[in-house]
Amino acid sequence: MPEPAANLRQFRSRLTDPHWRRHIWNYWIVDGFNGGKNYALHYFARAMPIDMCSAFGAMCGALTRRFSRRYAPQRQRVRENWTLLKNDGSDPNAPHALRDSVWTQTGRVALELSILDRLWPAGRIAVEGAEHVASAWATGRPVIVMSIHLAGWETIMPSLIGLGHKVTLIYQPQGNRFEHQILRMSRQRCGVTLAPPWRAGALPAVRALKSRESLLIVYVDEFTNGRVQAPTFGRPLKIQGNIANVARMAALTNAIVIPARGLRVQGAWFKVQYSPPLNLVNTGDMAGDLAANVAMIDAMIEPVIRDNLEKWYMLFDFRVNT
Repeated sequence: MPEPAANLRQFRSRLTDPHWRRHIWNYWIVDGFNGGKNYALHYFARAMPIDMCSAFGAMCGALTRRFSRRYAPQRQRVRENWTLLKNDGSDPNAPHALRDSVWTQTGRVALELSILDRLWPAGRIAVEGAEHVASAWATGRPVIVMSIHLAGWETIMPSLIGLGHKVTLIYQPQGNRFEHQILRMSRQRCGVTLAPPWRAGALPAVRALKSRESLLIVYVDEFTNGRVQAPTFGRPLKIQGNIANVARMAALTNAIVIPARGLRVQGAWFKVQYSPPLNLVNTGDMAGDLAANVAMIDAMIEPVIRDNLEKWYMLFDFRVNT
């Protein structure tokens, strides 16, 4: 057991480390302040009617875009990404109503988490292609529902549960522990089982998939390790991230992969679309099949995102050089 004097010397040594001091300051002060603010906002929004909650989120998103210094890098990145990915020759520094609507879309999603469990009972989520999910489940094989972060992506979970399915979600933990808990609570209220994208979470998710305890939802355009993993948008294709995990898990479990997208129709009204199953390559060459399937999924989601760029959450994080 370390001597008290040794502990004191170690503590004094850490006090001279600016990175450690910054970590302590952020963890106990900044995260705590922002977490308390977000908890208050979460429960305040939860007490609102659905349309008021969504409109309040849109207002918060618009105010953040215009006045928040904290999000200045994201403002610049959204402008540059829009010009690059739309290839419309627009001036990144000029006002652009459609481009800037990504802020109001994101603000709506953030506040609608508070009332996510109320959307399906209120009839706010229309469904197209539910027969594809039902047919896939009836085969007796595991089912993976693969999606992307378009405005309305959270509505896929309650739509599946409303259709009578059990759901496990592989999700991205938040850096702020308070925001992380809000996200977990919001999804668990809908009846979703959560599995973080670490080995400890992935293994139970694969077991649930193999045993058909539930459907598995995976978003393939996640932001991890400083990179939006998919689509490539002209970058070199990398066999990593959730886009590769979907192909691997499908091969491992003989799962059927159903593409899905959750779209905002207007205000707090949504449409979830389920497409026919993917025709994945299966030649017996594991490495070759994996690369071919990742390329196929990437090619499928890229035009969908490009056509709905103002609804794409990852517009804030995409970097062409990563």
